[in-house]
Amino acid sequence: MAKTSRPARRRKVRDQTLLLEIIASLGAGRVSESYIIDSDAPGERFHGICEGDGRVTINPALDIVDTVLHELLHRVRPHWTEIGVRRTTARLMHALTHDEIITIATLYESVKRSKRKKT
Repeated sequence: MAKTSRPARRRKVRDQTLLLEIIASLGAGRVSESYIIDSDAPGERFHGICEGDGRVTINPALDIVDTVLHELLHRVRPHWTEIGVRRTTARLMHALTHDEIITIATLYESVKRSKRKKT
């Protein structure tokens, strides 16, 4: 199996206090997951939203679909360069409708198998 990117390097966190505050906030709960469409901006795509009362909604579909398209492009076009795959992924993501993103994310959820990858 070919790797599609370099392993992530551990970067120094410049503001450890802020990171700890964010992690503590996550531990406090009031976080949900949903596909987000703003009726005031139907063409926009939101990865998440924080409401005025502090409730947070995360939309994982955008990142999931982006990654699914990217990795499956490597499968169907193994001779393409990484840059070509990235550009095509971005072009495809830009062209997808909300319904198409939801459909692909739903299909992915129905076929995925969970396992830990040994490194």
